[in-house]
Amino acid sequence: EIWCYDIQYPLQVLLRDGVIATVNNHEALCDLMLEGEIVNFIYPFNLLDGEGNAVEIASEYHYEITLWECETYDFRGDEAYLLYLGIEPFRRESCYKVKFPIELTAYPFDEEEGEQIIIKNMTQFKGHVLFGNYQKSEIVYPITLKYNQQGLEAEVRNLTHLMNLLEGCF
Repeated sequence: EIWCYDIQYPLQVLLRDGVIATVNNHEALCDLMLEGEIVNFIYPFNLLDGEGNAVEIASEYHYEITLWECETYDFRGDEAYLLYLGIEPFRRESCYKVKFPIELTAYPFDEEEGEQIIIKNMTQFKGHVLFGNYQKSEIVYPITLKYNQQGLEAEVRNLTHLMNLLEGCF
């Protein structure tokens, strides 16, 4: 599931080595994303809405706009998603880049205990945020962000600091 949509399988993806692979289920997709193997989806592909209707996704921009229209996703408490907002979705150019690796405490659905996850690169981070089986993820601070336009680096010490920096992106 991707927010309020399900992926219609099979799905083709572009791997890091330039090979186009066919993914037949959610588990295989998650494995590839978390290993940092997927570079991008092959467009077009279909998502399924809550009623099972196919929604064709023609481009990365269309994909991001379609996900933005989800009204059921609860962003509260998901610090990894907030960090992701300044990197990719709904923007033609990222506001900042994250200096990897970063550490997250990810909380699986229906569990109170979080598990520590080391995210080594952008592909792995995008896979975690978009496809991870977690209700929320907290950032283990500090992290370092590099602003694209100014080339400056900022050490982010807590969620309030992240949200203040994120406000400058929009």
